[in-house]
Amino acid sequence: MRIAATLLAIACAVRTALAAPLAQPPVAASPAPDIPLSIAERRDAVNAALVRLADPTLRSVVSGPVPAILLEANSAGRAATGRIGIQAGDVVVDLTVRGVINTDTGRAVLADLDGLRHTSTAAVGLLWTNYPKSVQARAHQAAWQSCVTERAAMALPPPCTAADAARRLDARRLFVAGADYRFGPADFSFVHAPGTDATTVSRMNWSVGARAGVAFDDRTSVGAIYAYTVAYRSGDTHFVCQPVGDGVLDCADQAVGAPARTRVRTLTFEARHALGGAVAISPRVILGVGSHSVAVEWPMYFLRGAKGGLSGGVTAGWRHSHTAGTGFQVTLFAGQTFGVLFR
Repeated sequence: MRIAATLLAIACAVRTALAAPLAQPPVAASPAPDIPLSIAERRDAVNAALVRLADPTLRSVVSGPVPAILLEANSAGRAATGRIGIQAGDVVVDLTVRGVINTDTGRAVLADLDGLRHTSTAAVGLLWTNYPKSVQARAHQAAWQSCVTERAAMALPPPCTAADAARRLDARRLFVAGADYRFGPADFSFVHAPGTDATTVSRMNWSVGARAGVAFDDRTSVGAIYAYTVAYRSGDTHFVCQPVGDGVLDCADQAVGAPARTRVRTLTFEARHALGGAVAISPRVILGVGSHSVAVEWPMYFLRGAKGGLSGGVTAGWRHSHTAGTGFQVTLFAGQTFGVLFR
């Protein structure tokens, strides 16, 4: 009986082993074909990186000029900003318009038939990107291996196509350089001297800037901006009384003297780093060249958009200059990037 039971157990074990499917050997990732990336594939990889690098505050040195909207609020008021980007080859042109939100109507009128409103500014930017060929080759190989591994795990038949690998490309060591021109009108009301009639004039503030930076990956980037700004500021305010007839005086605080033109040169250094999936920081140091002024801004992103990207947070800022003194300001911001570049 014992011998029969032992033979029966052996027969069952052999039957089970024969019925089990043979183990499949692991699929080795084949090397990517030695085919250079097409222009369209390279641009798609760069554009995807620009979308991932998009900054909700629209101020970052290394930030893709993708279409976006932004709302900001601090002790000085509220503002709305919109931006659109258009791609032409390896160059991206973007237009940004910013307007102050009226506290009574809750709206920001950026422009009308007469042009920009006096509380609005516009900027035209030009961005050039460089994706080194050696980095492209390594990224293409990594994307190809990712495709092969993924298809093997899903039991899909090989091979991967070039288009499959291109969709997985991740632009690294992406160099960006660009320039921008900003402008916006400002209205000033003043009297030339106490006792004279008030005058209102419009002046155009403007600035030109150049920037350059490197995105090492989706988490870390560094960059710098140099800007030259010409802006007008109101004259000193005095308590002025104007005769309105029959011995009646109309007294109010008024600026005395025409607005003065100022020229400012600034140099901005910035580093961006993602601390995790839901938090990122982007500290900036702004130095006034020749003016002995300094500002520090520390944006922290922690609000997530509908597609999972960081889209809002808070910026803590500290400024010091000999003319304006020292100040501290906290700004809340929330924005949305649409992830599309118009071509």
